[in-house]
Amino acid sequence: MIHKFFQKIQNRLMLLLILSTLMPVSLIGWYGISSSAAALKTLALTNLAESVASSGEKIVNNLDNISYDVLFLRKTPPIQGMIIDRDRNGIDKKTNSIYQDSIARMQIIFSAMMEVKPYYMQLRYIDEKGNEIVRLDSDGKNIKVIPNSQLQNQANRDYFYLTMKLKPGEIYVSQFNLNQERGKIEIPYKPTIRHATPIFNIKGERKGILIVNSFGSNLINIVKEINDEKLGEAFMLNQDGNYIYHPNSTKEWGSDKKTDENINKYYSAEIVTQILSGGIGKIDLSDRVISYYTIFPRKNNNKMFFVIVNQAPKTLLFDSVFILQKIAAIITILSLSTVLILGLFVLQQLIKLIRGLSYQISSFSMQILSNMNQQEQVVYQQFISVNETTATLENLGISSGHTAEQAEAVAAAARQALMLAQEGTQMVEQTLNQMLSLREAVAAISQQNQRLGDSTSQIGNISVLANLVSDLASQTNMLALNAAVEAVRAGEYGKGFAVVAREIRKLADESQQAAQKINDMIPEIKGAIDSTVKATEKSRKTVAAGVKTAQDTAEAFTGVREACNLVFASNQQISLNIKQQAIAIGQVADEMNSLNRTASLTISGITQVKVGTQKLNEAALNLKSIV
Repeated sequence: MIHKFFQKIQNRLMLLLILSTLMPVSLIGWYGISSSAAALKTLALTNLAESVASSGEKIVNNLDNISYDVLFLRKTPPIQGMIIDRDRNGIDKKTNSIYQDSIARMQIIFSAMMEVKPYYMQLRYIDEKGNEIVRLDSDGKNIKVIPNSQLQNQANRDYFYLTMKLKPGEIYVSQFNLNQERGKIEIPYKPTIRHATPIFNIKGERKGILIVNSFGSNLINIVKEINDEKLGEAFMLNQDGNYIYHPNSTKEWGSDKKTDENINKYYSAEIVTQILSGGIGKIDLSDRVISYYTIFPRKNNNKMFFVIVNQAPKTLLFDSVFILQKIAAIITILSLSTVLILGLFVLQQLIKLIRGLSYQISSFSMQILSNMNQQEQVVYQQFISVNETTATLENLGISSGHTAEQAEAVAAAARQALMLAQEGTQMVEQTLNQMLSLREAVAAISQQNQRLGDSTSQIGNISVLANLVSDLASQTNMLALNAAVEAVRAGEYGKGFAVVAREIRKLADESQQAAQKINDMIPEIKGAIDSTVKATEKSRKTVAAGVKTAQDTAEAFTGVREACNLVFASNQQISLNIKQQAIAIGQVADEMNSLNRTASLTISGITQVKVGTQKLNEAALNLKSIV
C-alpha cells in the first residue's frame, strides 16, 4: 500500500512540500515562540519583582523621612528650652523664658509640622516618667492640641521604655499595629507606626522621648497600588507572619484582634520560611509566582521587619505570554496552512501541467506514429511511383526524339505557310487598291446624286408654282364666268365680251389641267430621285464596308504573316527545347534513380522514428501512470 502510494510522483512531491514547509516553519515558529515567551516571562517576573521592590522602596523612604523629622524636632529650641526650664523650676534665667512659653512654642512647631505632613497622626513629647507633656492629634485634616486634663501616662508602653534605652541620635520604630487609646483599640481601626527618639539635657541625662505616630494607611496605600495595577494579589506582613494588610480585610491584624489569621494558615512552612527569611526574591510555584520584599525600619535591628508580598497567578502573570503563544501558534498554523495550500495549489497546477504534457506527448506520439505509418506508406508509394516515373522518363526520352523530328517537319511546313501568307498579303493589297478606286468612283456618283437631291427642292418649288397657276386658272375661270354673266346682261353689247370670256375660260381650264398634270408628275420624279440617292448612298456604304473588309483582310494577312514568322521561330525554338528537354529528361532520370535510393533510406529512417515514437509513447504512458 505504501509502496503504491509513493509510486505516484505527485504524492512524493506533496510529501516533500509538507516536510520542507512544516519542519522549517515549525522549528522557526517554535524557536520564536519559545524565545518570545521566555523573554515575556522574564519581563513579567521582572515587572512583578519591580512592583514589589518599588513599593518597598517608597515605604522605606517614607519611614526614613519620618525618622529625619523626629531627629530634627528633638533639636528644636522649644524642646531644649522646656528641658532647661524644668531643670530650673520653670524659669530660664538666661533667656528669661518660662516653661509654659516653651510648651506653647513646641505646640506651634508640632502643628506646623502636621500641617505640612498630614500623614502624622500624633506628635508628643513625653517626659522621663512617661507623662505626656505636649500632644497634638490630627485626623489628616484637623489638628487638635490635647489639653493637660486629657494627657496620659505612657510609662508602661513598650515604645516608651524601649526608646528610653536608646543612645542619642538613635531611632525607635514600633511594630505596625492598630492605635490604642487608654489600652483599647481605637475604632475605626487606625493602623499606626511610631517613631521615637530619646531627649537628653546638656548633662546627658535622659529627659523623656519625642514620638511621632503616623498613619499606617499611608504606607498601606502604597501596597494597595500594586493591587490597583492588577498585577496579582499584594499584601503586607510583619516578621511574625501576621497580616498588616490584605485585600481580604478579615485576615488583617490577627495579633491585635487576637485571631488566628497568619500566613502559616495559608502557605506551607517552606514558603513561609522563605518569605520571612528577611530577604528579597521570588518563589515559582506550579500555578503562581510569589515575589517578596523585606523592609527593615530599624537599621540596627534585623529581627523586626515588614514584608511586602505579591502573588500572581501564572494565568494572569503570563497572560501576554499565553496570548503570544496562541497568536504565534495561530499565525504559524495559518502561515503553514497558507503555504501548504499555495504549495498544494501550485503542485496541483504543476501536476496538471505534467499530466497535460504527458497527455499531449502521448497523443502527439500516437499522431506521430500514425503519421509515420502513413508516411511509410506514402514513401513506399513514392518509391513505387519513382520507379514508374523513371520508366516513364525513359519512354519520354524516346518520345522526345520523335517529337524533335516532328518539330523539324513542322518548321518546314511553317516556312511554306509563311511564303503563302506573303503571296496572300500582296493579293489583298491589290484588292484593297481596287476597292479604294471603286470608293472614289462611288463617291463621285454620290456627289452627283447629292446635287440631284438638292434639285428636288426646286421641283418642290415647281409644284408650288403649278398650284399657284391652278389657283389663278380657277380664279380666271370665275372671272370669265362672271364676265359671261355680265355680257348676257349687256345683251348685244356684251356678245363680243362673252366670246372673249368663253375663250378665257377654255384657256383657264387648259392651264388648270396642265398644272394638274405637272403636280401628278412631280412626286414620281421626286421618288425616282430619292431612290437614286438612297441606292447611291447604300452603294457608298457597301464600298466603304468593302474597303474596311479589305483593310481588315490586309491586316489579317499581315498578322498571319507575322504569326507564320512566330510559328516558324517557335518551331525552331521548340525543336531546340525538345532536344534540351531530352537531355534534361536524362538528367531527371538520373535524379529519380538517386531519389529512389533516398526513398529507400527514408523508409529505413521512418522505421527507426516509428520505433522511437513507440518508446516515447510508452514513456508518456508510464509518466501518466505515476503522476
